[in-house]
Amino acid sequence: MTVSADSDLNYFIFQQEGQLFESWYPDTFTEIFGKQNVGSLHGFMYKYLKNMVLTLFGPQGLKKMLPEVEQAAITNLKRWSSRNSVELKDATASLIFDDLTGKKLISYDPEKSSENLREYFVAFILQGLISFPVNIPPGTASLSQGRTKAMKMLKTMFQERRENPRKQQHDFFDYVLQELDREGTVLTEEIALDLMFVLLFASFETTSLALTLAVKLLLDHPLGLKELMEEHNQAEGKSRFFAYLERIQVHDVFHFRWNKDSPLFKNI
Repeated sequence: MTVSADSDLNYFIFQQEGQLFESWYPDTFTEIFGKQNVGSLHGFMYKYLKNMVLTLFGPQGLKKMLPEVEQAAITNLKRWSSRNSVELKDATASLIFDDLTGKKLISYDPEKSSENLREYFVAFILQGLISFPVNIPPGTASLSQGRTKAMKMLKTMFQERRENPRKQQHDFFDYVLQELDREGTVLTEEIALDLMFVLLFASFETTSLALTLAVKLLLDHPLGLKELMEEHNQAEGKSRFFAYLERIQVHDVFHFRWNKDSPLFKNI
């Protein structure tokens, strides 16, 4: 096995996807994320789905999303600052899923929904995906149950949208439905649903882990946090997020409970 941490080499490999290199995942991966998930497809279909995703998460899409990200961060920081402690991994996952990507992808509103979609993904991750190599029978059952419930909810939303299509695009799901209805499309319902499942999973799980680790490292290295703040102060157009941080005690806001025994942190 070869593990590359070279950014230039990794960039070259991804640029050559379907030509010099072809991605491959174990059979268990496709069973977990769906046989038609974007990671299991190659060539034209892979590039087609990647371009679809880039309409939302590409450079231009992310630029448009920045004000919403900033507002969500400030709102949640204020909420966290009133608590004695915060399970940061879970809190950032909630911020990302409930306030940002859930809305952008499927217009999901946890306060209006009768089902907690994020809980299905948490069950999928903690009770099944992470513990998959150990204690296989119950782990597999939990994993399957979490995915089944999430997919059932997505299928219900899919059917409702198809029966009552919107006149204008409001989220990525609308865009996917338009692609499905386009004449000569190569997109199928199965591929579309697997794509939505993977995007919802990846958008909050990997990012919340990275943010939790970043906060821990910054708090462990105050000089690094100070330099980051100074660098931002020198940049043109200071954001409201950093302006807010300057008015409060950063360590008070990020005084979260780092419980090493918590399942939320066991894979960091």
